[in-house]
Parts: sequence; structure tokens; C-alpha cells
Amino acid sequence: MNELNKKIEQEIALAEELSRLLLHSSEALESSSQGHYQVAIEQYNKLLVVARKTSNKQFELQALAGLGSSYAAVEDFLEAINYSEEALSLAEEFHDEFAKFRLLSNLSSIYFSLGDFSSTIDKATKLLEISKKIDDKKMEASAHSYLAGAHFSYGESEKAIQHYKQGLELIRTSGDTYRIALSLSSLAEAYIENKNYEDAKVCLAEVWQIAQQTNNLALSKIVLESLGTLCLIFKHYDQAIENFLLAVSLQTESYIEQGISLNNLGFTYYKAGELKKAEETLYKAIEIWESRYKKVSKNELYSISIFDTQLFSYHILQKVLIEQENFDRALEVAEKSRGRTFIAQLIAKSQIISSNSTPFFTIDQAKTIARTNKFNLIVYSLISDKERYFVSGKSENRSANLFSDLFIWLIKDSGQIIFRQVDISNEDKKFLLEQLTIKVSSHNTRNFDLENSDQLKPNLLAELYQLLITPVEGDLPETGHLVFLPQDQLFFTPFAALVDTQGNYLIERYSVSLAYSIESLALIRQEKATDYLSSALIVGNPSAANLSQTLTKKLELQSLPYAEQEAKEIANLLTTEALIAERATKEAVVTLLPKHKVIHLATHGELSKFSEADIPGLIMLSDGWLKASDILKIRLNAELVVLSACWTSKGRLTSDGIVGLLRTFLMAGASTVISTLWAVRDEPTKILMVEFYKQLQQSVTKAEALRQAMIATMQYPQFHDPYCWAAFTIIGKVD
Repeated sequence: MNELNKKIEQEIALAEELSRLLLHSSEALESSSQGHYQVAIEQYNKLLVVARKTSNKQFELQALAGLGSSYAAVEDFLEAINYSEEALSLAEEFHDEFAKFRLLSNLSSIYFSLGDFSSTIDKATKLLEISKKIDDKKMEASAHSYLAGAHFSYGESEKAIQHYKQGLELIRTSGDTYRIALSLSSLAEAYIENKNYEDAKVCLAEVWQIAQQTNNLALSKIVLESLGTLCLIFKHYDQAIENFLLAVSLQTESYIEQGISLNNLGFTYYKAGELKKAEETLYKAIEIWESRYKKVSKNELYSISIFDTQLFSYHILQKVLIEQENFDRALEVAEKSRGRTFIAQLIAKSQIISSNSTPFFTIDQAKTIARTNKFNLIVYSLISDKERYFVSGKSENRSANLFSDLFIWLIKDSGQIIFRQVDISNEDKKFLLEQLTIKVSSHNTRNFDLENSDQLKPNLLAELYQLLITPVEGDLPETGHLVFLPQDQLFFTPFAALVDTQGNYLIERYSVSLAYSIESLALIRQEKATDYLSSALIVGNPSAANLSQTLTKKLELQSLPYAEQEAKEIANLLTTEALIAERATKEAVVTLLPKHKVIHLATHGELSKFSEADIPGLIMLSDGWLKASDILKIRLNAELVVLSACWTSKGRLTSDGIVGLLRTFLMAGASTVISTLWAVRDEPTKILMVEFYKQLQQSVTKAEALRQAMIATMQYPQFHDPYCWAAFTIIGKVD
């Protein structure tokens, strides 16, 4: 009898749980269908709790998928990705092709919105495979649409056209006029990009007809944008302005579309010479981009990707202000367009100010920083006004071929600001910037052969000096400290090795350092260090015996005898003991990182990532790799981090600067980081680094100690070449 009662109670409990599952499912679906997404999120969460409690995988899948789509609807993309990816794993476990399609479709859309076009193509390719497998033409058309959009955003207009045409052919069979119109408008945009203007007009005429028949404002807005684009290309500015004004007046729920309309109108005003109207309109576009940016600022790579799609507004506004000789305000806009995510991360780490407070940077702030620290700031802004960028707000191509102007601001230690503009539209200047990228990427190991290497030739270094230093050379002091704020390819510049007309290296006159932005100079931990050299973690030449032999062979991870000597000699100078060979384990290093004021890692560096979501850059230890994700879990107290390994200044080139190990250590709390632009040579690196610490013991600044170490290294005849000493850059607090 007791067993029977127990069984009845269990069945009643299961029935109650099933009833709750059905109730939460029904409520969530109803809220979602009515557009009440925040309510739907609450109800899907309740459903998820009950589903997991009862081990009901089908309802768990429904809850996860619902959370993914609901979070996507409110543009909380990071949560949307997390829940959708988790749901996708369950759908694959069940071999549920329809659920997989819906989830892949959602993820394709989210990744596209974030500017992560590589992930978009990955998901959309799987989407296409599933749609063909189950013979669903509507699904197949959607997959083609996502693939086309991603390829278009990569500048691959021919591939985009092919996918759009295949998708359109499938959509026409459905008779869905709205989807037909959307597909035609996208195809028209790709035709415009590919200069097939007549084909674009044919597509737009059909879209306009559908828009008028259905009284659809969104479709009308799309056509007006494209017609404005065509008018602008043919320099019919009055007609372009008329079309863009009409597009702006058609308010839709998408503030992204509104931002693009304002951007396009502002650009057209600029091309038409109406600078005041251009300025006003572009500021409005930037206000929209700023509000959109805040929604993804929690994730570094995604916030950068989405900001990259909006750079054009900042570029053109700088040109508009410069043409009105408003150089200070142009500098403010340039500052707003650089290092945004880095600054947000620093603020979050340091809790200096609320992320909702007013901007930290002002022109007066910049002058104060220069005066207080007694250094000269040189700010670079690479500008493009190519029409191809404004069509859809798509991701900026970072090729040097697309830049037309270089703006330079010198903020002197007296507080005076000087502006210079350099035309870089000619092929020689573009070739120079492309060569800069190539020359610092020629080697992949600390043991490379300099004699047979593709070196940074003196003429290249002299030409870079003419481009970057000569415009402000007459306003620089004879000696002192220069802080460079590069952009795009200029982050690859070995500023220390630039050669003046007398054949002297820049480092022979000045100590130099880098910064991501002016505001970051103020945000990086600035408290005065006391006796920081007495607390040091020194790592040298970790053994690769416990690493994957396949990876070790692939990366040419040979032993580094001079790195070992480097670590031992520095440890001796600082009266500590170095972690050498097999003692340099990942566990030991990670445990000690937050405990020391000086961190010196003399080992192999590598630019690989373990996945697309990883920040590039790895540091080899004896039993594993130190990754950016490892570092970001730690709160560092380091006054100085020296990454004496290959590639540690390199990473993913973005509008936010180079995303890699260097900035990761800064975000984790380091005050100063020294890192490398290329594969440094083992022996001269040992000489340079030992000399650097000797100079630090003489109480000179970190920047001056690095300068003296470079000069000492170049005195060796066999190491005079800049490749032996100029790879090292210093960023952060340099006193």
C-alpha cells in the first residue's frame, strides 16, 4: 500500500511539473508573439528551471532557444549567443534539423549585427546544408541571404551577388512580396558596390513598386537610401540630399537604419560643400552609434567589431571640422574614435568613473597631461572618404589602399596644440604603409637568420620618418620624451628606429612610448611606485618537453639559451631566483603573477588563437600556454611587465588598436608593458634586456632605460641592425 501511495504521489508530482512546463511555455510564447520580450525572458527562465529540474530535454531546448531569440530581440547579443549556442548543442544531440535551422538562423543574424562576419559565414553555411537536406526552399533562401550579406560586408561583391540571386530565385516561388522586395534591395546594393548601376536600377524599380502597393515605409526608406547612393556616385548632390532627407524623415523602429541614413546624409552634405549641415548631421549619427555601442560593451571583441562598422561617421566628421579649421574639435572626434573598448575596460577594472558619466577626455585634459608629465603627444588619424563605405555602414576594410589623408596633432609639453595634414592618396604613400605591415611580419621565431631576412631597410625607415615625423619636426624639442598615438597600420611602426635626414635614429634623440588614446594615459594606474624592483617574477626559457610535440615542431619552438641567460642575469641583478626550464609551469606562473611588481617573461610568443572567440597571443610555459583569458582572470599589481618574446605587441588590428597580449596585461592592472613588434633575436635581446634593468637601477624612467638599452645594443657591430633592438615598444606609465 505504501509503495502504491508513493507511486501515485510521484505521478501526481510529474503531472504537476508537466503542467507547470506547459503553462510557462504557453505564457512565454504568448509574450514573445506580442513583442513583450522582457516578460518572455522571465517566463523562459522559469521554464528552463523546471525543465532542468525534471530532466526534460525537449522543454529545456525550447527554453534555451526562446531565451536566445528574446535576448536577440532586445539586442542583448551576448546573452543571445550564449543561450542560442547552448540550445544548438541540444538540437544537435536530438538531431532536430528544424530546431538547428532556427538556431543557426538566429545566430547568423546576431553575428552579422555584431560585425563578426566570419562566424556569420560559418553558421550560414551550416544553415544552407540543412535547408538543402530537408528540401526547404524558404530556409535555403534565408541561408543564401545571410551568406550574401556577410560576403558583401567583406567587400566580396561578386560572391554576394551570386548568393543574393540564388536566394531571390527561391523567394519568388513563395509569392511573399515583402521578402522579394528585401532580397531585391540587397541585390541592388551589391550591384551598386560592383558598379552594375543599370541592374541596380531595375531591382530598385521593382522594390519601389512593392513599397507603394503595400504602403511599407521600411521598403520605401531602403529604396530612397539606394537612390541617394546612386545620385551621390554620379555627383548629383542635390538629388542625393533630397533622397536621404526623405529617408531620414521615414522613422522606423531600427535606430541602426536611422544612424545609417544620417551618416549618408551627412556625407552627402560634405561632398556638396555644405559643411555646417554635414557637421550637425554627422554628430546626430554618432549619437546613435554611441547608444548602440553601449549595448555590447561588455565583450571586448564584439564591441570592437560593431564599432568598426561605424568608423566612417567619425572619419568624415574629422574632415568636415578640419576644413572649417576647427582643429581642436576634430581632435576630440579622433579621440572618440580610438581605444573606446580599451577605455571602457580600464574604467570597469579601476572603477574610476561610472561608464554612464560624461566623457573623461577634453582638450584641456590633453594639455594638462602633456604639461604635467613633460612629454610631447603625437596623435595620428588615418582617414578615408571612399564612397564605398557609406552604402550600408559595413565593416571598414583596413587596407592602406583606402586611406586618403593623415591628420597629425602635436600636443606640446607647453600645452600648445599644432595640427598638420598629409596627403597620402598617392600610390607611393599607400605602398609605404603596406610595406610597413609586411616588414614587421616577416619572421616567426626568436632564432631567425638576420642575414637572409627581409629586413626593415634604411630607406623604408627614412621614408616613414618623412611621413610621420617631418611634418611636426620643427616644433619638437631637441630632446625629451615623445608619446605616439598610432592608428591602423601605424601601430606596426618601430618609432625608435625611424631615420632622419642625417642618418640618425629617432631613439638617439628621444625616449619614446605608445598609447591607445589620450584618455587611456590618464586612466592607467598612476600611483607612484616605490622600490618596485625588489618584487620580481622572472621566467626564462621554459622547457617545451611537456607540450604537444606536433605543435612544438610546427612552431619551431627550439630551446632559447640566451633567454635563459637573460632571466638568470636579471634575477641576479634584482636579487631573486628565476623560474627556468621545467620549473616555469603554468600553475606556478599564474599563481605568482598577482604577487609581484615586476613580471619578466623570456620565452616563446605565438600569435595563434585556440578559437575565433579568443584574443590573439600566447606565451609558452613548460607545460602549457599562457592565454589572454588566463591573464584577464587575475588582478595584477605589476608596475612593470616585460614580454621578452616574439610578437607580443601584435594581434588583431582594429579601430580600437591592436587587440592582443599587450593590452590584455594593461587591462589586468599592469601600469607599464614592454612588448615586441616582431620575432626578436635571442642573443641581442638578452643584451638589451640586461642593460634595461641596469639602467632602471640607476633610477632613470622606464622609457629612458629602454632608450639607453637600445643604444647600448646597437653599439655591437653584429647587432647594429634595427631588427636586433627596435622591436620593443613601451606603453603605459613610463616614469
